[in-house]
Formats: sequence, structure tokens, C-alpha cells
Amino acid sequence: MSDTEHFSYAISLRIQHPAIDPAEITRELRMQPTGSWAAGSQRRTPAGTLLEGMRSETYWYVRLLAPSQEATPQPFLERAMAEIVARLGAFKDFFGRVNMEGGRIVIAIGAYGVHSYGFEFSPSLHQQIGALGAAVLVEVFRDPQNW
Repeated sequence: MSDTEHFSYAISLRIQHPAIDPAEITRELRMQPTGSWAAGSQRRTPAGTLLEGMRSETYWYVRLLAPSQEATPQPFLERAMAEIVARLGAFKDFFGRVNMEGGRIVIAIGAYGVHSYGFEFSPSLHQQIGALGAAVLVEVFRDPQNW
């Protein structure tokens, strides 16, 4: 098994905001969300069953790594993150606005591996992510994921 087959991952962009309309996020980013809901909307399960209560904030997310890019052999995670962060640089002003209004920008990495592994992000990449006003979330899964 080669080094690139030891793990799989998915990378997504998640935006949380107290009140923004998800359609505005879609327009600003020129990306169709994988999923979203608006603050004040009825809570639902992923299958659409109504739940008690209303959503307390807007949530919008999009997968940034297309499924075809996730097949083995995969690019190393560090390179994929660098390419994604460079693309997201075009939205720095919008991300700044979201943060100023009490929202949050998160680049989420979901990872699964059959062997122990690690990855490292360069100081330069950390600076670029910080300049976007984004946090990085790494979720490590024990079981294979259906990305």
C-alpha cells in the first residue's frame, strides 16, 4: 500500500452566522451549498422529519474537494489544503464581514485512516488561513466514511 492509500479525507467549508440568509452566502461565494438552513427556520432531521424548535443560527456548508478528487491515489492533504486556501482567498472580504457580524468560518477536514498517520501545515499556510479569518477543524473518524 502506498503512502497515499493510508488515509482518506474530505474537506468542506462551513459558515455559521446569527442571521444571514443562506442564499446570500451562495451568491457571495458563487458555490452551491451541499446543505444549509436559515436562522429561525424549523429544525429537521437529515431525512426531513420535523423536530421541536427553531434553528438558532444560519448554517451553510459546501464540500470543497470533489468526490472524484477523493479517490485513491489522493493528493497529500497539505497540498489539497494549500490549493483550497488559495481559492478561498477571493472571498476574504466576505469572510471578514461574516466574522464581524458574529459568524464563523471553518475549513473542516474529515479524516479516516487504516494506519496511523500525521500531517503538517506550513507556517505560511497557517498565515493564509488566519488572513481569511477561518478556523480549521480536524475530525478523525475510526470507521470508514461515506464521503
